[in-house]
Amino acid sequence: MGPHIEALGTDDIGWVWDLYRVTLHADHAAATGRTDDELYAAQLSALASGSVSALLDGGGARVGYIRVTDDGTDLTIRDIAIRPDQQDHGFGSAAIVLVAARAATSGQDLVLRVLHTNPRARRLYERLGFEVDEERGRSTQMRLRVARI
Repeated sequence: MGPHIEALGTDDIGWVWDLYRVTLHADHAAATGRTDDELYAAQLSALASGSVSALLDGGGARVGYIRVTDDGTDLTIRDIAIRPDQQDHGFGSAAIVLVAARAATSGQDLVLRVLHTNPRARRLYERLGFEVDEERGRSTQMRLRVARI
């Protein structure tokens, strides 16, 4: 079996917070001005909402997580975090492809925001077919119009 996702819950906060701190924390703290306590509470709330899934490699080991929300119109990728030792192995792309398949099944587009401080992520999203939807102060909103299944 290839990469797949499985739901996480509040019991997983230690693992999620550790990964968040080494991958996304600095950029999010700088962009939002939120304290560690506020960022931790946001991660815990996301886990409680059921919007966070672990990305597992083909052997079942956790290599990252993805947080997706559904407003009934679009699926929105809020966070993607891949363990530093697993980056550049296609796991970020695999996570997006898995969520894009879900979007296609439900007849929704896939939306995300990428911080201007993360041009590497933006290149990945463009390579996967995302287009600029809207430029914002610190980020760009991008959209993938997913073919309906």
